[in-house]
Amino acid sequence: MKIKVFITTYKNEDFLRNNVESLISSDLMNYDNEINVINNFTDSFESEDFLKSRKIRVFHNVLRPDFSTVS
Repeated sequence: MKIKVFITTYKNEDFLRNNVESLISSDLMNYDNEINVINNFTDSFESEDFLKSRKIRVFHNVLRPDFSTVS
């Protein structure tokens, strides 16, 4: 069985990093897993290299306009 985790983010680097660190330190790593991040802002973000180094896939949601939510 594979456990897949999807995290959605919108310009909140601190929460994203905390979330990922928490997952990595949990017992999730004892199982076959896949962690994915869906970036809902058109710009790339600083954490992208951090995520890729941990083999976490990043999907940039380019179809969602930035103005569709108030930050």
